[in-house]
Amino acid sequence: MQTVKVKTNAGTNTNTKQIIDDDDSELLFERKIQNATECLAHDCFNWLYEKVAKFSKENAAVIAN
Repeated sequence: MQTVKVKTNAGTNTNTKQIIDDDDSELLFERKIQNATECLAHDCFNWLYEKVAKFSKENAAVIAN
């Protein structure tokens, strides 16, 4: 994950903004699926992460939410 410093219009205040790399976003996505299927059988995680996300991560994210 990269951190970028961004200056605001106030001049002296500096905000930091984190940019998520592809590797980090994949880990976050996997964590989201794990959290959504936490109390379910492990087969549910496998189905959602390996089957549904393989074709559409957006659809898997909608189901996880």
